[in-house]
Amino acid sequence: MTHIVVFNILWLTCCAYALHSGGAPERWAAALEIVAIFLTTLVQALFRAHRYYTEFSTGIFVIDSVFLIALCAIALTADRFWPMLAAGFQVADIAVHLCKLAAPEILSLGYGIGIASWVYPKLILFAIGTWRHQQRLARYGKDPAWSRRRCAASERISSRSS
Repeated sequence: MTHIVVFNILWLTCCAYALHSGGAPERWAAALEIVAIFLTTLVQALFRAHRYYTEFSTGIFVIDSVFLIALCAIALTADRFWPMLAAGFQVADIAVHLCKLAAPEILSLGYGIGIASWVYPKLILFAIGTWRHQQRLARYGKDPAWSRRRCAASERISSRSS
């Protein structure tokens, strides 16, 4: 039960910090994390068997896969390094799901810990990313959220069409 309290405190603290003080990539990632956790909790409540990780959880796998796609989109467009690491942790989470799908005899405890443990480093990355964003704001007065190359390319395309 203590691990649930610790997780909830870390989750609320990191997501609130990112939503309040982060740049656009940090806010997007925190909002997506909140939605993913909410949907995962909903799936666990609706399908009791998945709550105990005794079998492959299709619902949680789909949620985690969509979250991976969203993190990859952030990583490809953000002017930050941490989203790439967060996407990598999410890939590891997906790998755990695929291991359970390939080998259903994997113990439920290992499957549960495997998919739940990757959220901790992601939350810490959100907090570190937000802290670094605040440092760059203090030092330079600005911190571009999205890649300048992408913005420059968009401007060139829109100026041609005008």
